[in-house]
Amino acid sequence: MKRFYCDNNEIKKVYFIKNENNHDDDAKKMIKIGDIDEFTKKITSNDVKLFSEICGDKNPIHLDESYSKKTKYGKCIVHGALVASLIPSVVSKSMPGCIYIHEEVNFTKPTFVNDIVKAETKIIDITGKKITFSTQCTVISNDNDNINNVVIKGTSIIHHPNLISKRIDKITNLNEKE
Repeated sequence: MKRFYCDNNEIKKVYFIKNENNHDDDAKKMIKIGDIDEFTKKITSNDVKLFSEICGDKNPIHLDESYSKKTKYGKCIVHGALVASLIPSVVSKSMPGCIYIHEEVNFTKPTFVNDIVKAETKIIDITGKKITFSTQCTVISNDNDNINNVVIKGTSIIHHPNLISKRIDKITNLNEKE
């Protein structure tokens, strides 16, 4: 079990997510404001086709190369909602059992087929059982010059039924001593 310490004598609030699948009462993941998690995925033409079938968005800007060549983008762009859907993947990977309750996104640049996108979340607030994240998706590799472009910025809020907080006056890190 990890134990953390604080050298000053201030009372701190520490947040944990209890692991329901583990019957050990000490099986908890500590979280704090500033924690960052990420998920990376290459978005393929098959992903775009499947997403189009699932959601019903058959806009030719996503599916028709000859149509898309005539647009300002010069080729098909990925559905913004498909790219935004990577954000809940980050959260559910790092905090299983959470319920995604709010998302606000701004699409800043297009994403193209075969772009490798990194979705990143950063905890910015913890209130009750709600955790608020700043979110961002960035193209980190592709077949063109779209590299390192932020394509989505926003915020998300989750509810986590297993989020617990504890007020403590001194935290000790025993990991280095164990």
